[in-house]
Amino acid sequence: MGTLQALLTEISGLTKPRGLSNRLRKMLGMKPKLPPKYRIFIMMASNMPESLDAALLRPGRIDRIYRVGYPSREGRVATIQGYLDKVEHDLNDEHVQNLAVKTPYYSGAKIKDLINEALIIAMRDDRTTIEWEDVWKAKLLKELGPPERTEYIERERHAIAVHEACHAVVGHLMLSDQEIDMATIQRHSSALGMVK
Repeated sequence: MGTLQALLTEISGLTKPRGLSNRLRKMLGMKPKLPPKYRIFIMMASNMPESLDAALLRPGRIDRIYRVGYPSREGRVATIQGYLDKVEHDLNDEHVQNLAVKTPYYSGAKIKDLINEALIIAMRDDRTTIEWEDVWKAKLLKELGPPERTEYIERERHAIAVHEACHAVVGHLMLSDQEIDMATIQRHSSALGMVK
């Protein structure tokens, strides 16, 4: 609340004349100088617009609101290529296009984080060049969390494998326009297996 009040005070205070000369003029019974005509352009940005106070959003304070969404596929291709140009990699244009298709709700920061994680995975394998497998592992790590080391008994392993295979078959039949990239019974946080 204190920050909001301070911000509102500063915005509203821009039209008020200030200074010692106006106080002196007022004490001497003279008319105060007119406030200067400010030409100030205020721009604000927030990743939580729903938390902004209505007093701040009223016309006269914020006149236009622009919403910036996630980048398009072409934007993601350019962003991925931009971050890949900063590191050694052996990804070709097909890999970049494929990654852009498989990251529909990724912001620029999330793409940067993905490439950084892929570089960390490559460096752990004593390599300085990012490969496609590193990017894919980084994507899974970011979306699913680190895999848990779980020892399944044979009956559990079979049941989970059948369950995930059913997901894959139904996905293939019902969503024939989409590709299945991975089917695993490796446990991740809340899931015993995954078809993606």
